[in-house]
Parts: sequence; C-alpha cells; structure tokens
Amino acid sequence: MSILVVSRDSVVRDLLAVILKNNGVKVNEAHNIDEALPMVAISPKLVFVDIRPQVFWESAELAGLKELLGDAALVLVHDSESSTSLEDAVQVGADAMLLVPFVRSTVLDVCGRLIPTLAGASPVGRAG
Repeated sequence: MSILVVSRDSVVRDLLAVILKNNGVKVNEAHNIDEALPMVAISPKLVFVDIRPQVFWESAELAGLKELLGDAALVLVHDSESSTSLEDAVQVGADAMLLVPFVRSTVLDVCGRLIPTLAGASPVGRAG
C-alpha cells in the first residue's frame, strides 16, 4: 500500500512524506502532475495534490488525474489564500481538502478516514 504526494513545494512534500513514512506508510513523491502520472501505475490508495499556487492547476487536469486514480482517494492541499472552495474540490472529485499549515494529527486523521484499513492496522489512525 502506498500514498502519492504531489507538490511543487519541497517543504510541504517533505513534511507530508516524513509524517506518513514515520507511520509505516510507503510514500512516493512527485513535483508535478507530469511526474505523478507514471506513479499512478503503482496504484496508490491515496494521493495528496498541493494545488498552491492555483494558477498552475487546471480543473480539467485535476479531474483527469482523479479519473486515472480510479478508487484511490484524492486530497487537495491548499491554503487560506487559495480560491479553491469545497464546491470546486467536489467538482474535480476530491475526497478531502487539507489546509496548509497542517499538523501531524490532521494528516493522520485524513488518512484514517479515507483509508479505514490503515486506521486499524497501523499507527496512521492514531492522533498525536
């Protein structure tokens, strides 16, 4: 089981990866959608996509990614300055949104809710 983290921001990408890896999750990382597309073949259970700054992301691009992901959950990472609304996220098929800055417990809560088997089988479901 793996999780894919897509972000142009190395701090966000690295922080998510460390939180997840420290909780027993295999993490693959990509800087952008182009890098992420080949990684979809490994069938991640969940994909975090950092949509900041939003000018780089097209709704059609995100919707296309969600379609390729199949059953994998899609989490959009955004900040308070992002114009992405919950309605926008639903429109592209996102399963959740994660607000930057985030804390470990929030990341693990999102993972546990979207991948229930993780919550019971590993430390991912535990807040802390």
